[in-house]
Amino acid sequence: MAKRQLTLVDVEREIGLRGSFHDFVRMAWSTVETGEFLDNWHIRLICIHLEALRDGRIRRLIINVPPGCMKSLLVSVFWPAWCWLRNPQYRTIYASYDPNLTLRDARRKIALIKSRWFQERWGDKFHLTNELAGSDFHNDHKGWRYSTSIKGPMTGRHCDCMGIDDPIKPQEATKVNLTYCREWWGGTAATRFRVPTKSGKVIIMQRLHEDDLVGHVLRKEKDENWVHLRLPMRYESAFPCETAFGKDPRTEEGELLWPVRFPDEELTKIETVLGPMATAAQMQQRPVPEGGAIFKREWIRYYDKAPATLDEIIQSWDCTFKGLAKSDYVVGQVWGRLGGAYYLLDQVRAQMGFEATCEEIRALSRKWWPKCGSILIEDKANGSACIETLRKELSRIVPVDPQGGKVSRANAVTGLHKAGNVFYPRPQDAPWVDHHVQEMLTFPAGANDDTVDAETQALTHLEQAASYFSAAMARLSLDSLGNLI
Repeated sequence: MAKRQLTLVDVEREIGLRGSFHDFVRMAWSTVETGEFLDNWHIRLICIHLEALRDGRIRRLIINVPPGCMKSLLVSVFWPAWCWLRNPQYRTIYASYDPNLTLRDARRKIALIKSRWFQERWGDKFHLTNELAGSDFHNDHKGWRYSTSIKGPMTGRHCDCMGIDDPIKPQEATKVNLTYCREWWGGTAATRFRVPTKSGKVIIMQRLHEDDLVGHVLRKEKDENWVHLRLPMRYESAFPCETAFGKDPRTEEGELLWPVRFPDEELTKIETVLGPMATAAQMQQRPVPEGGAIFKREWIRYYDKAPATLDEIIQSWDCTFKGLAKSDYVVGQVWGRLGGAYYLLDQVRAQMGFEATCEEIRALSRKWWPKCGSILIEDKANGSACIETLRKELSRIVPVDPQGGKVSRANAVTGLHKAGNVFYPRPQDAPWVDHHVQEMLTFPAGANDDTVDAETQALTHLEQAASYFSAAMARLSLDSLGNLI
């Protein structure tokens, strides 16, 4: 009897069941998207990592790639459909900042599964039972996919893998939203797994802030063994990416990620529109440019020994709203001015409540008595209470009502840094300086900004005092000249 000749359907059926996930993506592309499939090494690399996640060789996966590089299509559309070919009982939860985005991808998965192409090859593997629901659909093997947002319901759902796709909108990466996202991750999302010891988690997002969800898990969940696939649009040799499952093959500084889709000319236009901050975050997957955002690394100056005599010495305090472990830091700094040069002399930085803050202000005042003049305290949060409590015993307290936002206040003093007139002690003499410099360079996208607030408050006061002194001296000179005449 003649052997039946294999058809394309037969071949692709076997590839889908036994081949790689990348093979499946390549075959399924035209059922989901129009136009040519522009394959690239980064697509294959992402596919390899998602295969490992499905097989249990990876349980925690972060994928940071620029927008427009197929991250949602791969993770939220093709991959869960491919997983059902291998195991129709697989259960997934997908969450984003917008439920409409997860619903969009759920419907694309449904369209893929219901397509004639898919049904001819694997229609016997499972059947959809309530695909009209979209946000919550099942198959006849008790597998399901649930789509929601980080502010949406999850109660009663327990999955095998959770996919987080852009949990924060790029334009809304505020401290409030960042905090909510982290608390949601550690609370609601943490308990939504069928078998916690075997569960999978995948986060795909653009880096928006040092303290976004990726920054949080990389710092706080080191024992979870997160595999981090970070692929910037332009290659940076200082930040190569390599995991146990593959690496970024680029070697030339600035080499493009996907030149067929994003050639240099077009990418440059995009970067111009985004600006350096958004380019670093969204295109390079770094929350701030390598050289700094508002404050540049090249502007940082150090001194070996502060001048023995200074025109003015002040304290500057940035207080917090709480005294809890989760609160911001209280920062007190001592600054000196000599002419148009400004020197950071000392710093206190700790998480503390009202009573401890008052005691630190007293201690720093005793340490620098009698050289220190004004004690600037921001008249907000615990600062207002500290002012009322201490003003009778510390007569030099000056309440400060900050004008404008943090960014505008920082921009107001960048000229002093750019001119090379701001100096820090060397790190070997003051170990806390390294953290302060890092906070300056990452502002306003850094995890903390308390030392920046204390510095901008001090420099604004000192610069205004220096300008007033210069104007007074100029008037005195004019008066003296008039007497001579």
